[in-house]
Amino acid sequence: EAFSSILGYVGLPSVKELEDDEILYNELTGKTGLEKYFNTQLKGVPQSIYSVVDSRGRKRVLDFEEEFLKNLKTTSLQEGQNLKLTLDKDLQIQAYNLLEGFAGGLIGIVPSSGEIIFSVSRPSFKGSSFSFGISHYDWKALVENKEKPMMNRIFQANYSPGSTFKPFVLIAGLENNIISGQTQENCTGSIQMKSRLFHCWLSYGHGLVNPVRSLRESCNNFYHRLSMKLNVNDIAYYAYS
Repeated sequence: EAFSSILGYVGLPSVKELEDDEILYNELTGKTGLEKYFNTQLKGVPQSIYSVVDSRGRKRVLDFEEEFLKNLKTTSLQEGQNLKLTLDKDLQIQAYNLLEGFAGGLIGIVPSSGEIIFSVSRPSFKGSSFSFGISHYDWKALVENKEKPMMNRIFQANYSPGSTFKPFVLIAGLENNIISGQTQENCTGSIQMKSRLFHCWLSYGHGLVNPVRSLRESCNNFYHRLSMKLNVNDIAYYAYS
């Protein structure tokens, strides 16, 4: 289960998937995750050989049948490719265990290379349960589960970016000369924005905060105040850049 959310699972093809001429009715095909994304590379190409047989299964080739067979396209066997991942097995299992009892996801990325060394989502499912068909009862239990074990929360769920977005707001403020490196805002622990009261994580407030301290201590109120001075398009520009 620790790997199911990222690896995905395989199963027999659906009616829609069978519309693809390259998928056979009795072969396993990737349904989700890496199994689906790299399905073509992983499954390879099965060998196809055509022959004419009689009612007892004995091969027979008459003149007209031989000409017919020549026109059929045969394929040679191409084994599926291996897929080498950057996942660290021990870190993957450790991250999965850390989420026990919670609904959420954890991902670890090497900044210098972008390699993903662990990616887990909980609750999860047993990928092997799908390989040769899952019962209607078990499938219904999965899809109707309110905690959505079939969802990969790392890639499919929507979450607020939280404090990781603060640097973009700060850059927008500095680049547009809304603030300078010496600007100070007074964090009192909360700020009223229209009809809603927003709190800083430090309930009694940080006091006077400059840009450097605002990032170092992740002061919410500093960015509440700065965002009200900025145009939303300016924030979006630096976020997308």
